[in-house]
Amino acid sequence: MTTVSAEQARNQLGGIISRAAHGHERTIVTRRGKRVAAIISIEDLDLLEADIDELEDRVDAQYSPKP
Repeated sequence: MTTVSAEQARNQLGGIISRAAHGHERTIVTRRGKRVAAIISIEDLDLLEADIDELEDRVDAQYSPKP
């Protein structure tokens, strides 16, 4: 995983996007030394969202009223 400042991200955005899209490289963007954003491939995002949906379904099933 690569970490870049917001200024570096602006200057290198095309390359960062290409590495995310084609090499599945994850990039953390920082501002004033704090992590503020991440750039990931759309495939990684889809996997994360699917995992979140599955976990939410499990929580809902666990806490829903039983008949």
